[in-house]
Amino acid sequence: MQPEHAPTQRNEQPDVLLTLALPQTLEDDVLNVLVVHASQALGFMVMDAQGMGRHEHLGSAMEQILGRSRRRLVQVAMLQQDVAPLLSALRQALQNPAIRYWVTPLLAFGHLGAESPMANPTPAGVAQ
Repeated sequence: MQPEHAPTQRNEQPDVLLTLALPQTLEDDVLNVLVVHASQALGFMVMDAQGMGRHEHLGSAMEQILGRSRRRLVQVAMLQQDVAPLLSALRQALQNPAIRYWVTPLLAFGHLGAESPMANPTPAGVAQ
């Protein structure tokens, strides 16, 4: 997949955190969609996770023994206005109910270090 277009330089601070919880087997497919939509998902983190609960599918014998499934969490700090279009692109590419998501407010975003242009975190929604 080729990116939809080169990411633009944005001055706006991310104000939400989109978290995707997915089976390990879908990681590459999800990451490919995020790379294609780089203007909305400017960067993201991928973490190992384990899913538990009555709605969790335990596919392998080991998962059934342990009572939990191997999952990945993908977190994207982004602008709230970009969440719906990105979720729509993910749904269109990966119609899979095993991928769950949630969106939470991002109270602050920044970098640690004096050389960073965002060294002083700004609360989301506050103009600099």
